[in-house]
Amino acid sequence: MTDDEPSDAPAKPDTPRRRRLHANWRASKPTIPLRPFIDYAWENYDPRAVASYLLDPGPGDFHRHKAILHAGFCAWVVCPGFTKLREDAMVYRVARAVEVAEAPWRAQASGFSRPVGAAVGRMLGTDRRFDEEVYASIGGAPRILRAMSRSTFRRTLLSHATEMLEAVHLVALHHYHLTHLRDKKTYHIPSKDAGAALVNTAFGGPVTELFVEGLRVKPKTEEASKAGSDGKVPARYKLRRSSSILTSWNKLRIAVAYAYAAASLPTEPGRTLLHEIVACRSTHAKHRALMPEWCGRARFVVEGILDQCHPEQKPYDYGAEVLNVAPVPFTLPVMFSFAPDVIARGYKNARSDLQERQEKQKTDNQRKFAART
Repeated sequence: MTDDEPSDAPAKPDTPRRRRLHANWRASKPTIPLRPFIDYAWENYDPRAVASYLLDPGPGDFHRHKAILHAGFCAWVVCPGFTKLREDAMVYRVARAVEVAEAPWRAQASGFSRPVGAAVGRMLGTDRRFDEEVYASIGGAPRILRAMSRSTFRRTLLSHATEMLEAVHLVALHHYHLTHLRDKKTYHIPSKDAGAALVNTAFGGPVTELFVEGLRVKPKTEEASKAGSDGKVPARYKLRRSSSILTSWNKLRIAVAYAYAAASLPTEPGRTLLHEIVACRSTHAKHRALMPEWCGRARFVVEGILDQCHPEQKPYDYGAEVLNVAPVPFTLPVMFSFAPDVIARGYKNARSDLQERQEKQKTDNQRKFAART
């Protein structure tokens, strides 16, 4: 039979599975971007690039692209220096996508190799770029198996969240100062050193505070008696001394603008986006509508708060990792309970404070003299 002769082979039926296969493999070569996923989201993490992808209204470049990026971004916001935590957050999303795609094919693979069935299911249930850029690049199944358990992940994130919460409280003091203590003759310019010394007293003293209620993790043996019957363990934190708060600030300032902005975004009564992130409940599907507002508020934190504070000896660019979008101003978050008189005394200039004491002493003397006569 020559190439010009018609073929007697019957036409293959057009099924949904065949259309999906054709759509996934219609390109002979994968369309790899200039910066593949493993570069900007894995090995050389670039929060500006990740945020720009999350802000884009499109569906993403590959299967569950934005869901994976969102999980890693949330972990970075709370613990920017904890690489494994950020990577494991994305691994859970990758593993879920693979599990959903492979499960039906593994179940139907009794007549042939189950690994072959799983591979076929992954290719048909996801897409080529997901398989090449994400699953294969991060290490495939061995990397998924190396991820910590979900309960361990939640505990680890929570144990490290205290440092970011301390840094967030420090930004809140700066925000309060710039909003209510504008008289430069009476109050000195806000600084991280002065703020760190005030954090404990400005927020009601060094007491244990409840931040996230009902975190569903498996309690440890010694905590079993403290947990409820449903296994909920309350998540608590304790504000520490000023030296520890400064250490937290210097370590986490790279992401503090996003964290404070998240603390200002309400998700439901009594809870903010920061609560959801710390409780591991924030997903792209649930909170993608907040992303433009979140990035805009983070930009306001940089330009409207942090850049207005006392200049440091070695200036730090707080906006280096924050997407350059239009700033969205906002008022003080309601999650913080301030002690205004404590903050005012802490930021008062020495001369102004001396004048106040002299005036008070003068008034007291006048009252004593009046009482005698």
